[in-house]
Amino acid sequence: MKKAVAEINAATDLEIELIEHKQGRAVVEVQFAIRKKKQVVVGRRAKGPVDAHLIRRGELLGIRAAKLEGLIEEFDEDLVREKVAVLESRVGNSKLSNVDNPYSYLRSLVRNHQQGDIAASDAQELDATGKDAQTAPPKPTEAPTPRLLPPEEEWVQQRRDEIRERIQALSPEQKRALIDEALSHLGRQGLLNAVVSRRAAQGDILHGMLGATVVRIYGEREYGPDWNKKAPEGDLFA
Repeated sequence: MKKAVAEINAATDLEIELIEHKQGRAVVEVQFAIRKKKQVVVGRRAKGPVDAHLIRRGELLGIRAAKLEGLIEEFDEDLVREKVAVLESRVGNSKLSNVDNPYSYLRSLVRNHQQGDIAASDAQELDATGKDAQTAPPKPTEAPTPRLLPPEEEWVQQRRDEIRERIQALSPEQKRALIDEALSHLGRQGLLNAVVSRRAAQGDILHGMLGATVVRIYGEREYGPDWNKKAPEGDLFA
C-alpha cells in the first residue's frame, strides 16, 4: 500500500497521505488525504533596471514612475517606449484636445498594439480619457518586436528637451508669466484641477499636464504653430 502511494505521489500532480488508525499494534482503519500539489508560478518577466530616461519622460507627461514600471513589466519596455513617443506627439499637438488621463491613454495604446499594430493616426481616435472612440475588431496577438524611435519623433523629443532647458533658464518673472498663461489656457479648457494648481504654486512647471502646456506655449511663441514639426531642409532647430 505505502509503495503504491509513493509511486502516485512521484508520477502525478496529486499528493496522497496514508493515515492509519491503530488499536494497540493492529491497524483497524485506513484513510487517505488527497491534495493537489502546489504549482510554482513563473513570473512573466524578470525584473531588472528600467531606463531612467524613459521614466523621466513618463513623469513629464504626468505618469507616476510606479505605473510606468508596471506597464513595462506587463508588456515590453521597447513597446512602452514607442507608445510614450506617440503620447508625447499627441500632447504636443495644439490642434487636438488635451489628454485628461495620460496613463489611461498610454495603456490603451499599448493594449491596442497587442491586438495588432496601430498607426499614429489611429491613436488619435482615442478620446482624451484614454478610451477607444471606436472599438476595432480584435486581431491575432503578435509578440512585440523592438523598434527604434522614428527620426521625426526623435527630433520632436530633442526640441522639447531644448525648450525645457530654455524655460529653466528664464527669470522668475518670465516663468511666472508662462505659468499664468498656461493656467488661463487650462482653465478655458476645463482642465484646471488641484494637482495642476499645486504644481503651479510650487513652481513645478515642467511636469504633468501643466508642463506639457507650458512647453507648447513657449514653443509656439518662439517657433510658431509648427514648433513640433521638423523643417523640410532638415535643420534640427530651424
